[in-house]
Amino acid sequence: MVSINLPISKSIFNRILILSYLRREKLPHVDSSMPDDIVLLHSLLSAGLPSEIHCKNAGTVLRFLLSVAALEDNGPYLITGDERMKERPIGDLVDALRLLGASINYEEREGFPPIRILSPVDYKSHTRQAITFTNPVSSQFISSLLMVSEKFKSGLTIKYPEDTPSKQYIKMTEKVIAGTAIELDWSAAAFWYTLLLSSNEDAFLLKKLTTNSLQGDRIIAAIMADFGINTKQTDEGIVISKSAAIAKKLSVTFSNKERTNNNQPATYNLSNTPDLAPAIAVAAAITNKYVKLTGIQNLKWKESDRIKAMCSNFAKLGIRTISDDNSMTIMSGYTPNSSKNTIRVESYNDHRIAMAFSAFSLIDSNIEILNMDCCKKSYPSFLDEYLKVASLATGD
Repeated sequence: MVSINLPISKSIFNRILILSYLRREKLPHVDSSMPDDIVLLHSLLSAGLPSEIHCKNAGTVLRFLLSVAALEDNGPYLITGDERMKERPIGDLVDALRLLGASINYEEREGFPPIRILSPVDYKSHTRQAITFTNPVSSQFISSLLMVSEKFKSGLTIKYPEDTPSKQYIKMTEKVIAGTAIELDWSAAAFWYTLLLSSNEDAFLLKKLTTNSLQGDRIIAAIMADFGINTKQTDEGIVISKSAAIAKKLSVTFSNKERTNNNQPATYNLSNTPDLAPAIAVAAAITNKYVKLTGIQNLKWKESDRIKAMCSNFAKLGIRTISDDNSMTIMSGYTPNSSKNTIRVESYNDHRIAMAFSAFSLIDSNIEILNMDCCKKSYPSFLDEYLKVASLATGD
């Protein structure tokens, strides 16, 4: 059984970094082996915020630092990112900070980075005020304000809809504020379920991972049970293993991609956990399972437009999909490339697209995933762990 090392949860760790800074506590230790987003945030906080805060394509970093910088007296601050970051909306959070008293200008396009904070919120004398989000495109807007709320003399009341995307991350923020331990990353673990389906192995040990987690993405264990993967907690971590039925099915799946039934698709509402969409979609194609993913409308604002990215890559691999702004359906399974020509699959500089589609390279070595280095954003050792499994498949 192959043992897999996972990264720490960047979602939890970045929240701890922000809170440590706001509370004037010593920042937790960070080194280059950690996810790039953690290293970036730590570098921006460690010596006090610079006047120009460049967040690359790290949405979490930009959204969290926007609220932090809006409380700082040492501005003005220019907050920017790479070209993709400039396409990711920030308007709802800017509106909320303006309501609290910050003076903020858009430097280029209304509602998007880069932005300049001209003067801060006077949080020391601020009276209690309610901030209402009517249709936020990201739960990180709410998490960002929650983390700075304890700086306000009378606190903040933050209201948001029940159907806010990725609501589980708001609950995570509340628990981190109350105090919690750092965990390994369930978002990263999700890809090993998919990789198990495409590998010749019967089981993986996900070292030191625990089902007792505050991360919403732990739901992948229950979802992947539908795909024939069992999850078991052990003293060493979590063991994921193929059921006998799915192991038998996978031995013949790739000989026929046409589905033999016309039933309704298995539907998964991922409104609380949209980052799981790439892993589940690829698992559906590998197992020839008729699957519809809903509640994924905010995927267009991620590191890439993930719905478009997935559909484009599936088309290259001969897998039929249909999609709209809120959903995508996997209409057919995967059949290996009989021509043996190289198929180059785009990562779109998106770590979750790269990790999800790497499962196809285990099935067919002629499939090449471009720019796998983007995985370092959340999982710096992913390629090393992947190569352990790939070497068993090739006998190297």
